[in-house]
Amino acid sequence: MLTGIYQIGQFLKNDPQQGQNNIFENPRERGSYNHVLKIAFEEGKSGISYSGVEYEEFSEQRLHKYAYKKADGANGGDHTPTSILNLKEPQKTLKNIMKSQKRIFESLKDKSDLEQIQLHSAWDIVNEKSEDIVNDIKSKLKSIKFDKKEGAILTVIFYDNAEEKYIGDFKLVNDYIERINDERFYKKYNKESRGESKCYFCHKYGEVFGFVNTFNFYTVDKKNLVTGGFNQDKSWINYPVCPDCAHVLEAGKKYIFNNLRSNFSGFNYMVIPKVVFPEKDIMEDMHYILKDLEKGTKFSTTGSNKENLLGSEDQFLDLIKDNNNNMSYNMLIYKEENAAFRILLYIEDIVPSRVKNILRVKDAIELEFSDTLFDKLSNKGFSFKKLRYFFPNDKKEGNYDKAFLEILNNVFTNRKISYSLILGQIMGKTRILFSREEYYEFSVLEGLMCILFLQRLDLFNDKKEGEDNSMVNLTDKNKLYLDFMEDKKEIFNSSDKKAAFLIGVLSNNLMNIQYRDKNSKPFYSRLNGLKLDEKLIRRVYVEAINKLNEYGKNYYTALEELIGEYLLYPINMTDDEISFYFTLGMSLNGKFKVENNEIVEGDKNDKE
Repeated sequence: MLTGIYQIGQFLKNDPQQGQNNIFENPRERGSYNHVLKIAFEEGKSGISYSGVEYEEFSEQRLHKYAYKKADGANGGDHTPTSILNLKEPQKTLKNIMKSQKRIFESLKDKSDLEQIQLHSAWDIVNEKSEDIVNDIKSKLKSIKFDKKEGAILTVIFYDNAEEKYIGDFKLVNDYIERINDERFYKKYNKESRGESKCYFCHKYGEVFGFVNTFNFYTVDKKNLVTGGFNQDKSWINYPVCPDCAHVLEAGKKYIFNNLRSNFSGFNYMVIPKVVFPEKDIMEDMHYILKDLEKGTKFSTTGSNKENLLGSEDQFLDLIKDNNNNMSYNMLIYKEENAAFRILLYIEDIVPSRVKNILRVKDAIELEFSDTLFDKLSNKGFSFKKLRYFFPNDKKEGNYDKAFLEILNNVFTNRKISYSLILGQIMGKTRILFSREEYYEFSVLEGLMCILFLQRLDLFNDKKEGEDNSMVNLTDKNKLYLDFMEDKKEIFNSSDKKAAFLIGVLSNNLMNIQYRDKNSKPFYSRLNGLKLDEKLIRRVYVEAINKLNEYGKNYYTALEELIGEYLLYPINMTDDEISFYFTLGMSLNGKFKVENNEIVEGDKNDKE
């Protein structure tokens, strides 16, 4: 992944359309700051004088002029005389600006430089006229119409012969920030780590730093992570990075964080492309690849984009599949908690051929579920949200983040997944809904989609296909059932699955009659909360027939005979599998009732 970040940083450094990497930050990344107040000073014959507080609209093109740079730590203030303005107490922001100026002056050796004289004079005026400046800020704020949650930044400008000079135009400010930027790569833990070695990335020999940490991939916060006698100051020996490459990595990281991240199923993720063989013509395509990726991650997760494969990044997958295998992609899934960046999952080297196969399976399943067979599903598009539904992070049901992320990783890296685990989670969710007498059909049909998706990717490591040795004669009365299961033989590939499924159909037929006659379903309680095994399902089959005969409404003799044929053979399914196929039969019961307005098996309009 570091190689991909480095490649993006290199591209940004060399691409004329991107320009040089900005060493400053965009305050808009912290909020909606659309207004800029400028404490203005003027250079005259008698020196620097204060001329008031001016206003301008925030401009992305002036980021380098605003020179905003947040200091580290919650109370670090800012590194430069540009700060986010406290609208209620502007005097506090003014104090922050004065502190930042003091930091800059204390770091300088030569005090005679013209820029230093200008800034020092302005600093003296701010000290002397701070009350007047605060009043001018308050007055200017009253003239601005702020939208809800909108803010402003406060900065300093100078006029010299009518030429406007922002704080970012001062060379000493840029030099100071570059020095601060370098220090974070070798100053940490009250230690200093730098030396002479060959850079890990550019392979040039020279000064290297030891604390270059990109997305927490390499840290030396614990001494046992450091070789060389546990000396953190010697960490540059482990992972030597020169100043130029450290900034290239930082530029790549910043671009990814700002442009190539999105979210799905409650997780944040980033996408990092990597050229496997970085030939010149491939690297020249990087500009277009990055732009397409930006569009993919920035799509809304509402409306038509809501059910893409990974939430909002269906376009990302489409882009990957259209590239050759000279490009690979990395996915970083993370959480930000209390300003800490925590990596939850890192999926490395996702290749286009793998994504093509994933999308092929996804499209085929969506096509099958779009027909009337599964009309109970309001949304027939497949996404990992459907899998996430069975692996939630919920106070009542528990936290299944780790299991879900492992499944996600295995899908993209072609590693095996436990069928028993998936089926257990599907039935667990379905049983909860069934016990509440809620719409459990949705759960079992969504579960079927997930099983087919993973099965067609050949990911299950413990799924037994079963055998169908039954010799059933096709008749006019059982044709509807046999044709249905033959058409879906991938699902119904054994006699025991067919038996469990059809017993579910029969049971729901009985309960529909009970509901029409009594406005209740007493047979519901005989299903043991959908915790079924071979003994229970055979009992349900017998009891359902007895009840239908008792009511004098047994219209389903052909169905009962068909089930009997299948029950002649052993049931070699797990309890969850028996329960799943039974519930699937109850959910698809409506497929065996009416055809062309003629009465068929399952619907006699209550006529005896």
